[in-house]
Amino acid sequence: MSPAHRGGVPACGLAEICQNVALPNELGYPDLPIGHIRAAFSAVRLARPALVDIDNAHSDLARAPGFSYSIGYDPVTHALIRTEISLAEHQRLHQRILAMEAAARKLTLTDPPPNPGTPDPHQAWATAISIANARNLPLWSDDFALRSIAADQGIPTFGTYALLAALTQAGLMPDTKQEDTQTLTEAQVVVLPEP
Repeated sequence: MSPAHRGGVPACGLAEICQNVALPNELGYPDLPIGHIRAAFSAVRLARPALVDIDNAHSDLARAPGFSYSIGYDPVTHALIRTEISLAEHQRLHQRILAMEAAARKLTLTDPPPNPGTPDPHQAWATAISIANARNLPLWSDDFALRSIAADQGIPTFGTYALLAALTQAGLMPDTKQEDTQTLTEAQVVVLPEP
């Protein structure tokens, strides 16, 4: 597969990839074979500002449940919506962020290339793109908007689903497509058409 392929994975045969994470979807799925993914590369790079985002999320979730909410997008009304988080959801998210933090610390933390000027308020996202660009690495992200921005800059991009499929096809991990599809669908990372 060509490294420039937007939705595909140039994973097989590459030594490193750069992962985008603000609140890392890819690291937060306990049922996905993260160990196989990490083992397939000499380095899976994570922008250091992404770890700051994870730490901030952990701090936010350490507050009382009544003060937590999520922002989502309603495709029917084409509007952002705010939803208060239930106690059960708060506890689930708190456990998930702890798992993400542990997984993130096992990746290769990478500082961004020097960028003089005003600090970017979206540094975790922008840094992943700048690291991928500076190191000539493909960018692993489930954020469609971020992948689109990176691809417009000539950076090869792919999502978790494509990565898992490529690693399975290359024989670097067992075929867990059905389980992975279910996990990614439940986490709203992939949206599959209705049967």
